[in-house]
Amino acid sequence: MFSPDGHVGIVFNGEVYGYREIKQKLTDYQFRTASDTEVILALYEKYGEDFLNNLPGMFSLAIWDDRKQKLICGRDRFGEKPFYYTWGPKGEFIFGSELKAILASGLVNPELDPAMVAFFLKHLYVQPDHTIYRNVFTLSPGHRLVLHNGEAKIDRYWSMPASDQSISLTEAVEGFRRLLTQAVRRQFVADVPVGVFLSGGLDSSTIVAVARDYVQDLNTFSFGFRDNGTNEMHFAGEVARLFRTNHHQLYEGDHEPLSDLLLKMQEVYDEPSADSANVPTYLISRLARQYVKVVLTGEGADELLGGYVAYRPFVYANSLPFPRALKGFFRHAADDLKKRGIDRDSKLYQVIFGGFYKTNFQDLRQAHFLRTKAFNEIEMAALGLPNMPELDFYKPSWPLSGTIEDVLRVDLENFLPGDINVKSDRASMAHGLELRLPFLDMDLASFCLSLPSRFKVDRHTDKMILRRSFENKWPPALRQRPKHGFVAPIKRWLMTDTSVRSLVDAYLNDPNKRLFNLIPFSAVRPMIRANDYRTWALLELSLWLESRPVYN
Repeated sequence: MFSPDGHVGIVFNGEVYGYREIKQKLTDYQFRTASDTEVILALYEKYGEDFLNNLPGMFSLAIWDDRKQKLICGRDRFGEKPFYYTWGPKGEFIFGSELKAILASGLVNPELDPAMVAFFLKHLYVQPDHTIYRNVFTLSPGHRLVLHNGEAKIDRYWSMPASDQSISLTEAVEGFRRLLTQAVRRQFVADVPVGVFLSGGLDSSTIVAVARDYVQDLNTFSFGFRDNGTNEMHFAGEVARLFRTNHHQLYEGDHEPLSDLLLKMQEVYDEPSADSANVPTYLISRLARQYVKVVLTGEGADELLGGYVAYRPFVYANSLPFPRALKGFFRHAADDLKKRGIDRDSKLYQVIFGGFYKTNFQDLRQAHFLRTKAFNEIEMAALGLPNMPELDFYKPSWPLSGTIEDVLRVDLENFLPGDINVKSDRASMAHGLELRLPFLDMDLASFCLSLPSRFKVDRHTDKMILRRSFENKWPPALRQRPKHGFVAPIKRWLMTDTSVRSLVDAYLNDPNKRLFNLIPFSAVRPMIRANDYRTWALLELSLWLESRPVYN
């Protein structure tokens, strides 16, 4: 789209929430359309390169100002939409929303980055400030790139706000309730039918509860696994009945063979991704697209509000006086609990690991990165890949507090944009379905970030502010239920699904596959036989390598 005088043009991927209210304040601009894209042009005309500070929503974009001969690029605050770029052999600046678009230019030969291959195997996703290729780059969330006279300058236009320790619980509840309601209302504005992914958890159930106050005909969608341990369909069903939604259910197995889907994922995702929920998210997006064009979902709430069970040991690490002299005891005790398979929900597990994190690491960020590793240090050494410490290439954007808040913010800058948002965006856009994330609304997310951790998670409860604000709207069975992640039963898939077993044989037991140009064939035999996340990560990497051109 071009400005009225034709001197400024924009390419834009995403959605500006609340753009109609913004438009009413931009009285000096001569609007010609009802599009949110033109609102961005108007913001640029008013604020210049600072327009991103005033732009809510999810987006990747580029504005060319012909008067100044400048290209101004930007990406949303939490990396909901992707932005890739590189340089051609004659200085061409190449950018797009997909890596495959960059490669389709024919101006770059992608070079695999062994450090990012190692990061992927350890954490099951590619670190979001990098790509899997060392000569193709990504614009980090909350950053701006300005290209002028052949030189690109990158800076951060948004930073996470500091924690406000003075706010009262009453003020926090009132503010949270108001801002979440506002976010859902903003994101339901659309010229097409809108629905909600309803997992049966607190986040999506709250979105349904808020939306039902003013949406008459609401579609909801749920995916259930056959394994009773991860099937939450009964909770989703209770919410759907309570709020009288048009509820649509999809079960594991009601689709083509898993092997076909895993091969399809290599077309959907530009980079290797081992999140086991990729396939279910792809399938439920396909189902939803039959009924609606836009779906709201609860992603982002766990990282903002301390919803993961794995956060609980960090609460103990902060609140109990673990002496450094017990460093060895806690290390051995933690190893013992792992071997015994003690439930992470148990208080014993949380106390022991809290002590382990506090006494064995310089800060909680280091402990958190260790916790999320699929491969340990000895295994990484056997693979022969660079074992670069995460903190060497990731620097936090806020002053460290030494509390659990650091752990939540690490996930907001790593796991959320690198895994969760990639999974949601690619799986939905493969079907032309737009996913919107109300919890990442600019105003709501900033407010949540400013809340002290005591309003989010303690030794007994997670998402405390969400519960205080909305639990009176939930079905009774939902109020006390523990957190269950949307995680596929990969061990069962790897051991009993014949189509998946055929992929393992073809892609992990053949020494001629590209994977074994990177790592020794013999070194991974025990990891492949384990049928766990190590096996899954190696399988996903091998599938991806065989489907992509890579030049070493």
